[in-house]
Amino acid sequence: MSDDPGAGGTEDLRRRMREAIAQATVSPAVRNRKLVFWGVRQVLLCVAGWYFWDKPWMRWVFWIGVAIALINLAMILLMPRFLAAQQRRGDGAFDRLDALTPEDQPGAGQGGQR
Repeated sequence: MSDDPGAGGTEDLRRRMREAIAQATVSPAVRNRKLVFWGVRQVLLCVAGWYFWDKPWMRWVFWIGVAIALINLAMILLMPRFLAAQQRRGDGAFDRLDALTPEDQPGAGQGGQR
C-alpha cells in the first residue's frame, strides 16, 4: 500500500482515523480504574492537607492541587466525548471530500495516478 493518502481513497483515510481514535480512547474498565485511583489520590491528599494545614505554604498547595485535580477529572470524564465529536467532525469532512471527488473519471480515487 502506498503512503499517498489518495491511493486508497477516503475509505482508507476513514479507517486510519478510526484506528487512531480507537488507540487514543480507553476501555470503560481502564476509565473506571483511573477514576478509582483519582478518588484514592484525593482522599490521601485531603488527609495530608489536614495534617499540614497549620503550615503557611499549605493553603497555596491546596488551591493549586484543587485546580489540577479538577482538570484531571475533566480529562478522564470528558475526553471520550471530545474524541467522539472529533470523529464525527472528521467523518463530515470525509463526506464533503467524497462529494467533491468525481468517482466516474478515470484515475479518480487513485491519487491522480493513471
